Amino acid sequence: MGAVPIFPKPDQGDGRKIEPENLDADLGDYSIMRMAYLIEKDFAEFYEKSSEANEGKVKGLLIELAGWEKKHASMIREEMEKIIARNSLDLGFYPF
Repeated sequence: MGAVPIFPKPDQGDGRKIEPENLDADLGDYSIMRMAYLIEKDFAEFYEKSSEANEGKVKGLLIELAGWEKKHASMIREEMEKIIARNSLDLGFYPF
């Protein structure tokens, strides 16, 4: 029996998709995404501040890591905005 890859290649997907089923699922996802957003934002800030205390290759690496974290935060933020729009939510606070 052959090994099943943990992360199938895009063209070998098994057809499963993550789709919101209802408001409860969306709110649970929103809560988790909010935590993930804040973590990514904190790491971006950490790497940026750390880069100020370094030079050369280390500084370059830290700046690159900060950029990655900012992209992650942006992707998460977009998904959170979709949940808000999909459910016409006005939560009265926004984490960004």
